[in-house]
Amino acid sequence: MDAAYALMIAEDHALLRENLALGLGRHPQFRLAGSFGNGQALLDHLAARPGTLPHAVLMDVCMPELDGMEATWRLKRLYPQVKVMMVTSLNDAMSLRLAFRVKADGYCTKETGIDELALALQYVLGGHRWIDPRVARFVLEHPQGFEQPRLAAQERAYAARLEPPSAERDATGPTDTP
Repeated sequence: MDAAYALMIAEDHALLRENLALGLGRHPQFRLAGSFGNGQALLDHLAARPGTLPHAVLMDVCMPELDGMEATWRLKRLYPQVKVMMVTSLNDAMSLRLAFRVKADGYCTKETGIDELALALQYVLGGHRWIDPRVARFVLEHPQGFEQPRLAAQERAYAARLEPPSAERDATGPTDTP
């Protein structure tokens, strides 16, 4: 590989953010291009420096100011080519569904080791989607929690916040692209 993939990290816990950077820094196929304490700081950075887009973002779900779900939704609307790997302690069906609804490319738990995360990132950067095996096992063992045809009330409320008003949707084209 001639050039390393540029990665950015959005994680509110400094210890984890620094350990992710150090651990992935051991892998020559990656280079850290930025590290942020929340989703808003990441988006502000990208807006101020549009020429610095990363190949991928490691995105925590639960962060102050702008959580990872909404930050991912905004990021993917602005920069659909940037891959997003959710890195979270949440392993429930609703969080997984929401992550892929906001166009995340992968979903890893914080139980994932650095080498496994590096492999998952390479998989996502290759154009594939990734679900942490620990979460996949949960989904397979509890399909009623994942495959229910109607969204839970909390998920519907969150999803409604993500949908733009119909006038904006008409002006920008379809919200769901294949």
